[in-house]
Amino acid sequence: VARGALAARYAGVDVGGLAREVVNLAAHGLRSIAPDELHYLDVLLEHVADGVSPADILLRNWHGSWHASASRLVEHLRVA
Repeated sequence: VARGALAARYAGVDVGGLAREVVNLAAHGLRSIAPDELHYLDVLLEHVADGVSPADILLRNWHGSWHASASRLVEHLRVA
């Protein structure tokens, strides 16, 4: 899973399918208790539907436009 991310299979389990199921369950539960907070899951729903994890995006940028720049990575991950 660490190498294959959402495209991985482990012990016969499709990790991407499992992730979609978990995020959909979270959305369903949140919809019933706090529907106005459902938008917090939008990014996860989008990534999981596309089969792309946040780590995939970081790696794509690292090997692409950031040219393996640690300062660009830190800048991207900085909270404040």
